[in-house]
Amino acid sequence: MKITYKFYPERSLLVDVVEGKTVFDDLRDIFLYFSNPELFPPYHLVLSDITKCELDVKLEDITAFGNLIAGKGITPEFRWAIFSSGAKTTAMSIMLENIPGMNDQARVFTSLGGCANFLGVNFSDEELKDPDYKVFREV
Repeated sequence: MKITYKFYPERSLLVDVVEGKTVFDDLRDIFLYFSNPELFPPYHLVLSDITKCELDVKLEDITAFGNLIAGKGITPEFRWAIFSSGAKTTAMSIMLENIPGMNDQARVFTSLGGCANFLGVNFSDEELKDPDYKVFREV
């Protein structure tokens, strides 16, 4: 499992890339890390690439993750685009539908263009290959 990220301050955009088998603890840890104001300036847009991720979560994990996000508070400007494929899309959609207060601010897409349009930013496939992504966790 590997999680990398890059912050684009000029776009108020945080991009994370999750690869390999991922469990609830990984999702929780990355959310808490990215929501720490001592580590990151305020940002409103998140693009998560989980196209190479194998989610290993249970329904109770999804509910707990939703409660964690709701507990942090969601600003009206916040948007979260999840770039996914296959069965993961269904699992993430269920999770997003169960997050109280999300108000259609998070969506799952099977194309990077769909993610960029939802977020209202320009973002290319090439930017996902930038060499300066930082490693959050690698196991």
